[in-house]
Amino acid sequence: EAYHSDEVKAFVEDNFAGTATSVRWDAVGAGAMLSDGNRVASASNLSPTLIGRGARSTAPKTSGKWYVELRSLLFRPDRCYCGFDIGADQDLFSAAPADFIGPASMAATTPKTDSSEAVTVDAGGTPVTLGAGDAIALALDLDAGKLWIGALPPWKHAVSWHDGADPATGTGAQFTGLPAGDYFLFCCLTANDAADFNSLEIPERTQGRPPSGFAIW
Repeated sequence: EAYHSDEVKAFVEDNFAGTATSVRWDAVGAGAMLSDGNRVASASNLSPTLIGRGARSTAPKTSGKWYVELRSLLFRPDRCYCGFDIGADQDLFSAAPADFIGPASMAATTPKTDSSEAVTVDAGGTPVTLGAGDAIALALDLDAGKLWIGALPPWKHAVSWHDGADPATGTGAQFTGLPAGDYFLFCCLTANDAADFNSLEIPERTQGRPPSGFAIW
């Protein structure tokens, strides 16, 4: 049987189908437009004024170790935030979220013209470059107060954790000393006339393998 690429072949031969996810964006009070069973959050804006349109998950986590993925579908933002809202008090119509833990921003290198849709994720002050179709992987250890950030290319199952970190052993976390609280999965999509549409998805099935000891959100 012929394969179109080595990546596809590796995916098929690996025989890993991923794991179903139950987390969804909460339609109540959401600033972003929701679709696909509330797995996809989108925002559009044709005015020159920067806007923010956010969404948070329906239920929080307060303890344990959790793994979750977020994938860009159409990425043309000026900035985008994704991670966790503590206590569900983040303004979902703000272009600059404040009560927020996670990658500080993702910014398209050349919005609307870059066919690769490459973005940069700020993680602990050092950029992580993502290519078209890459997922952001988040490993959240609420018992130890740590958060790790990684990249997951299409067809791959092994997450590339930032700076060679290893959530399974508790080393190299980008965020430490996180406070106790109710952690909601969160995204804020910002857009203006230079970036009129963007969309972020919670995959129906995770593509990557969670680190040892971490459960799928």
